[in-house]
Amino acid sequence: GAPDSAPGNGPRRVELESQAPGGDGKMPNDDAGDEKMGTYDRKWHENFGMLRAIIGPDGSLDYSSLDVEGQRRMRNFVKEQRRCFRRRTNGERSSLTDDRHGLLAGANFRFDARGATSRTAGT
Repeated sequence: GAPDSAPGNGPRRVELESQAPGGDGKMPNDDAGDEKMGTYDRKWHENFGMLRAIIGPDGSLDYSSLDVEGQRRMRNFVKEQRRCFRRRTNGERSSLTDDRHGLLAGANFRFDARGATSRTAGT
């Protein structure tokens, strides 16, 4: 299939800036749909593992168990997944593959941010 990443989709998060194009000039996440796991894909699964640990049964996110760096990383990851989900929903190119969407949905991740970050929001 076509690569799931889109060029010019805004500034990358800090943890993605260390990526260097491969010898073929492609970024590691150009291969997101391939069997071969690129840097971006490994990083995504690493972040997903962290995220899964802080998702409550109702889909709420509890960042309190993480250190400051972990919280920053997870908030960025959550924001990015929601942004990719919106792009995907709008029919735009997105790095949120079917596999990733399935993993997030299976982990009870809320793709809609409304009420997800506030503990006082009634659901």
